[in-house]
Amino acid sequence: MKFMAIFLVLMGLLFCALNARDEYRGTTSVDSPTLSPSMPDAYHKQQDNKAFRNAMNYNWFWSGSLLAMGCLTLAWIRRSNRLDPLSPDFCGDD
Repeated sequence: MKFMAIFLVLMGLLFCALNARDEYRGTTSVDSPTLSPSMPDAYHKQQDNKAFRNAMNYNWFWSGSLLAMGCLTLAWIRRSNRLDPLSPDFCGDD
């Protein structure tokens, strides 16, 4: 379980870094299975700023969600380890 939480944090950080790179370059793509094939998946800041902003909001939301899920899962695991009497990190009752 801890491995999965660390994996989520690392994926969230990776996608945040990729989003920062896309913001700097001014072009992004959206990989969504719900988009129809006729819609473009690449957005450029100079061509359509509003569509680019919406695509970046979508990307930031998902990367932030992965990061938050990983951090919350790690916090939950650490708390459960503190309360588990058989755990080496046992600190007593909260």
